[in-house]
Amino acid sequence: MVRGDPRDRSILSRAGGWLRKRGGGRWSTGFKKRWFVLGSDNVLRYYTAPTVDKEQGNIPLAGATVTSVGEASLEIHVPNPERVFHMSANDAEERDMWLNALQAGASTRESFG
Repeated sequence: MVRGDPRDRSILSRAGGWLRKRGGGRWSTGFKKRWFVLGSDNVLRYYTAPTVDKEQGNIPLAGATVTSVGEASLEIHVPNPERVFHMSANDAEERDMWLNALQAGASTRESFG
């Protein structure tokens, strides 16, 4: 798929998918498996499981610079004014799908809020 292809976002908006997210604590180094859903409002929401309604947190994407750490790494970084979110995919194909979708969501330049 082409980088930033809107089909990536629509798939993730409907179904979501698993990523591992590093905890937000100052000394946190571990990754926890979370279910992520990219909303049409360009906010990435995460849950403990796809069947759980209670949101664990969210990541506003508008204006963010979404990057992967490197070709060999499966990590994706999403910085925002509060912190840098670190997520990891299971394989390179999954990382690239998420990276494309998140970069498309971040391409809007609305302010964080």
